[in-house]
Amino acid sequence: MNILIAMETSGVTRKAFESFVTNNNLITWNIISCDLLPADDGATNHIVGDAIDIIKSKRWDWDLILAHPPCTALAVSGNAWYGRGMKKHSKRLEAIEWTTDLWNLIKEYSSHAIMENPVGV
Repeated sequence: MNILIAMETSGVTRKAFESFVTNNNLITWNIISCDLLPADDGATNHIVGDAIDIIKSKRWDWDLILAHPPCTALAVSGNAWYGRGMKKHSKRLEAIEWTTDLWNLIKEYSSHAIMENPVGV
């Protein structure tokens, strides 16, 4: 089982999966995180790079991809800046398109897909 935790630097989600693997003796599971930034915990199973490139590389056959895409322009809490008629609304539209494309890519390259974000538009 190959699992990618995309767009995560904290390692919190990766560590939760690792704990599950350890506690259930699932030694064949491969848990990898990736982000444009290094892992906060210095983990060796973290790839510094663009999640889209990593997914498309076909280096692994992903059984599960869990993504945490940027939410700044997507979150309802940003309506004062990104809402319709606001100065940054075009950034919201770009973010919606990018996130939708990411979701479709994840579904194409993985048997199972999860995307986590706060309440969004």
